[in-house]
Amino acid sequence: MLHDAINQLDAIEKSIILLYLEDKSYHEISEITGFSKTNVGVKLNRIKTKLSNIIK
Repeated sequence: MLHDAINQLDAIEKSIILLYLEDKSYHEISEITGFSKTNVGVKLNRIKTKLSNIIK
């Protein structure tokens, strides 16, 4: 179910959540994506909410 929900995300959201699920830190994700650590945190919170709504 989670896999199907992740597939519904756009490419950037998908890459961020997959890095997070691989236990990458916010710092590592920010280095990989080019977003600031703060922006990564905001995006992750929004992605988690979006996934929660998709699964419901």
